Amino acid sequence: MLYKSVRYITYRSTKEFQYGTGKNNYINSLFEFYEPLLTKKQANYIELYYADDYSLGEIAGEYSVSRQAVYDNIRRSEKILQQYEDKLELIP
Repeated sequence: MLYKSVRYITYRSTKEFQYGTGKNNYINSLFEFYEPLLTKKQANYIELYYADDYSLGEIAGEYSVSRQAVYDNIRRSEKILQQYEDKLELIP
């Protein structure tokens, strides 16, 4: 579960980072480690959004879905990645 404040996003594992580069790096590190545990679509969306810096609209156009569908899938994937890390604690 994500806890939001005005300046920070704090994950249950008490890892804090500011919006921007910190979040991208954190999600990229989770993705790099836990990618095989995601579905192909989840992995593609996360890779396009975080690694390749695509916008929600660009990803939606590539897959012929709505921006909201892409947004929901990315948020759900982030949550799944964080749950894996909370349970397994494999990333230093």
